Amino acid sequence: MEANRATVGLGLGVETTEDGETAPVLSLSYNLRLSEYAGIGVGAEYAFGDIDTWVVGVPVRAFLTERWVLTAMPAAEIHHGDSEFLFRLGLGYEFENKGFSITPELNVDFVDGKTNYVFGVVLGF
Repeated sequence: MEANRATVGLGLGVETTEDGETAPVLSLSYNLRLSEYAGIGVGAEYAFGDIDTWVVGVPVRAFLTERWVLTAMPAAEIHHGDSEFLFRLGLGYEFENKGFSITPELNVDFVDGKTNYVFGVVLGF
């Protein structure tokens, strides 16, 4: 994979909190591949319904193989104007074809002493 390749991603998923709440999630991201093994970006996602939170962060990505991607992301979780530090760990598998990609992902968020799970699919251009 070539370095300095930029990707815009649109995602759709579901978040489940430790408290048992579940909500659909929409996301938007911009990622830059710095080398064969590393990348960095910026991302934002919104969880609807009862959760009603924004997560905004800077994902650092490690490409374990050509397709497996490990993500570590320091972020802010914003809920009704209050924000808290969130740290996300994620794993995805990237399918590429002719200028776009589809990446199923599982992310684990650590925020305020709790653990939340976000499963989704990102369409990259």
